[in-house]
Amino acid sequence: MTYNMNIEGIRLDIQAVDFELDDSFLGRIEAALARIRRFYSGDIVYADFYLKRETSHSVNEKSLHIKLGIPGRDPFAAEKGDDWGQLLKNATEQIIKQVQKQHK
Repeated sequence: MTYNMNIEGIRLDIQAVDFELDDSFLGRIEAALARIRRFYSGDIVYADFYLKRETSHSVNEKSLHIKLGIPGRDPFAAEKGDDWGQLLKNATEQIIKQVQKQHK
């Protein structure tokens, strides 16, 4: 399922491969983007979130990728695990560290 929205001038694209996200998790993604905005005051053109369930493995592993479109190098974070909330938190922290390091 693909979700497209515009939040404060940022094009937010969310791709959930072969499943639908509930409204509460969509809210958590918006909150993660707001958290990134607190640590990076520059222009953010887009934010891409890609979520996929890896069904080929014996365990139900999930992957979450975030790519942020900002001037300069675009930060990217990828996480794998079994809890969407923890994956989102970890990937968001990676993005924050990258933008802070890039824009000191």
